[in-house]
Amino acid sequence: MSALRGSPHPEPTPGKQSQQASDDSGGPLPSSEYVVAGEFTKWPFTIPSGTLECREGLFVTFEYAGTEWGINGSAQTRGYPFPDRIWAEDPNLGHGLKISMDEVLKRGLTMC
Repeated sequence: MSALRGSPHPEPTPGKQSQQASDDSGGPLPSSEYVVAGEFTKWPFTIPSGTLECREGLFVTFEYAGTEWGINGSAQTRGYPFPDRIWAEDPNLGHGLKISMDEVLKRGLTMC
């Protein structure tokens, strides 16, 4: 079961998406999904899991242990930091090149 950040909730179930609701102003609340490495062809992070979220229908973020990173440029321009500290290097490419975040970004955009 997924829930919005900051609310008491049981441990999230991987792959289960929360329903999007409206806040008091009529704007959408964020949609979030707890995700784990095994759900993706190539996991781009150095941490095993986290919460993928779409905010305001456009900003895709990833949260782990209280830190939230911007996955797309739109989120980064809103002040969410670039995930360079948790972005994994691609061992097949070498030279410090990173694993693509495309698959995670696409999943996040489906919640928008």
